[in-house]
Amino acid sequence: MLVLALLARSARFRNWVRSLDLRTLTLLQTWRAVGLAFLALWSVGALPGGFALPASYGDVAVGVTAPFVAAFILGRGRAGRVAYLGWTAFGIIDLLAAITLGILYSPTSVGVLSGGAAGPGVMGQLPMSLIPTFGVPFTLALHAISVYAAWQADWTAPGARRVATPVGKVAAGR
Repeated sequence: MLVLALLARSARFRNWVRSLDLRTLTLLQTWRAVGLAFLALWSVGALPGGFALPASYGDVAVGVTAPFVAAFILGRGRAGRVAYLGWTAFGIIDLLAAITLGILYSPTSVGVLSGGAAGPGVMGQLPMSLIPTFGVPFTLALHAISVYAAWQADWTAPGARRVATPVGKVAAGR
């Protein structure tokens, strides 16, 4: 939410985002390959399959494809922008689905899918608690920044570095 507010209200923050390299932003998504941990926890009964399988598959799909997106999608003109934004939308939807499933399978009063079985209680313990506490918000913020940067970048010249020019530097001729 903070990132969205900053994008909406702060020209300085938007200029900073425009200066970021989309390849670097994209490669930062590779950390999501650690979603394999959800499969490991499911295999020992620590997480329910209804949560662990979709959360794991989505995270691994984004994490493993990030280097390929950075190498082959960026720099492909307007079609590359559409593909990049589609990939990013998938990453956001996957995170939102995992959050929803985590809540629904939680051993709480809103955990209507838990059915008394093992829920994502392990997600409230270190080291796994770092994922919903820091990893998910960081990744959602990264996706929001990436969408804005991609939308602002010059995609007309295939192969060009995908960095948008900050507004203040256009007037200065830099």
